[in-house]
Amino acid sequence: MKFDNWREFVFFLMFLSSILWFILTFIEMMLYSGGTYINPNSQGYDFFSNFHSDLGRTVAYSGRPNTMSYVIFTINNTIFWVSVILFFVAENNFFKEKTK
Repeated sequence: MKFDNWREFVFFLMFLSSILWFILTFIEMMLYSGGTYINPNSQGYDFFSNFHSDLGRTVAYSGRPNTMSYVIFTINNTIFWVSVILFFVAENNFFKEKTK
């Protein structure tokens, strides 16, 4: 894929990182060791009882290690937020009014 300028690349990166964020978050949920702050004995990740940030815990509420979910969470959010920052840098002039 050929990009005419770096801003097109940043748009493409933002698009890809958004899709990747959903896919990797789903994988993190499947790998979560279990437990919630209310019920540490619950199994796996409960969409309605766990917070998204629970996926980034090194030790789950169940007391078991949450290493794989933690590693993927860290990589996933780093990629996503770096692309968001680049997106805002690329589009800092998008809403500025052109003057003659």
